[in-house]
Amino acid sequence: MADRPQDARYVVPQLPSWYAPRPRLVRRLESERAPLVLVSGPAGAGKTSLVIEWLRRGADRVAWITLDEDADVWDDLPGCLARQDVPLTLVLDNYESASVQDSRRLAGLLRMDPARLRVVLLTRVDPALPLYRYRLEGTMLEVRGADLAFTDAEAQHLVRGSGADLDAEAVHRLNARLRGWAAGLRLAARALAGSDRPSAEVDRVVAPSGDVGAYLLGEVLEAQKPEVRSMLLRTSVPDVLYPDLADALVDGPDRSTVDTLTELNAFVEPLAGELGCFGYYPFFRDLLRAQLHYERPDLVPALHRTVADWSVRRGLVGDALKHLVAIDAWGEAADLLDDAARAARAPRILEHAADLMEQLTSRELEVLGHLAELLSTDEIAQAMFVSKNTVRTHIRHILRKLGVQRRNLAVRRARALGLLAR
Repeated sequence: MADRPQDARYVVPQLPSWYAPRPRLVRRLESERAPLVLVSGPAGAGKTSLVIEWLRRGADRVAWITLDEDADVWDDLPGCLARQDVPLTLVLDNYESASVQDSRRLAGLLRMDPARLRVVLLTRVDPALPLYRYRLEGTMLEVRGADLAFTDAEAQHLVRGSGADLDAEAVHRLNARLRGWAAGLRLAARALAGSDRPSAEVDRVVAPSGDVGAYLLGEVLEAQKPEVRSMLLRTSVPDVLYPDLADALVDGPDRSTVDTLTELNAFVEPLAGELGCFGYYPFFRDLLRAQLHYERPDLVPALHRTVADWSVRRGLVGDALKHLVAIDAWGEAADLLDDAARAARAPRILEHAADLMEQLTSRELEVLGHLAELLSTDEIAQAMFVSKNTVRTHIRHILRKLGVQRRNLAVRRARALGLLAR
């Protein structure tokens, strides 16, 4: 261990040929010399490449250690560092594999002279260190997942370096969809590189069934403990993760589910206008939902029911409606809209009614209009040039979706919900 800083195995790695420089983040890392530099973000966020770019510009001696390859690093590291006669930057990559005991040892190292030692942690998960204390003391520099997100200009550089020729608008759509996630941009660019119409195929390459989805399954979901995996799948059902709703979906967690997800860098982001609320990045949420339906289809109705009931209690008519419709609870959905319309509790009731209307096909809406005109089944069939059996099928669907049993009640409810003119 005494020779490790000179050992070729512990030098700073090389950057890949397609790397897109990150000058704005390098400037931030160079802005101050803190004893601890924490680079924390999800898998594939570009943590390692950023730190390589930064350290290759500096004058410090560097020891780069990947923890899963060096389980014995802690035994003689303190003695090695004590013998260093020049400032040393110690990089601990894959720090998410470190144990609590490892973090205790690291805390001891951080008490050494900061002029002689700087520690850089690269991790997918926040370490078991007193980060609050380091923030208070001003002894830690942080680069987080949101900081690591690529700007459109950086994404353009990365995409072109990966062989894809996308126009600026397509790069913007791709980057917005992936929230600046480096690995996703790289995988999408490689998938688009051989396309004749790459700008038109952006949505296709980000689908859960593509390379991006495969990476997320292999590097993110499969790497989680069973309880964390279950948490991710369960909390993918709602669009907005309110703290108490997330806890209800997980069924009695030991600590705040939202706090756990943010510390895990689980592709979650705070939502503007929703204080304390988060949402999954759309591409990750889509994958989680698809995986939930694949692995545990039996859980899906109960989770939608939990979200619907929670939303009703909070007066979130639109959210409740969406999840009731997802489990074919059309009667409850219609009753909820009916009650909200009468009580004037929902200023956007017509918008919520439009959500329901989207579930009625254009032909069903046409039949509903004829029912409002008091036409018989024969008359509707003639007016629409279809068979009577087809009309009867449409009427059965309308009654089920509006939660009623008679035609006149369907017309009355549709008018109350704004689906038909009064």
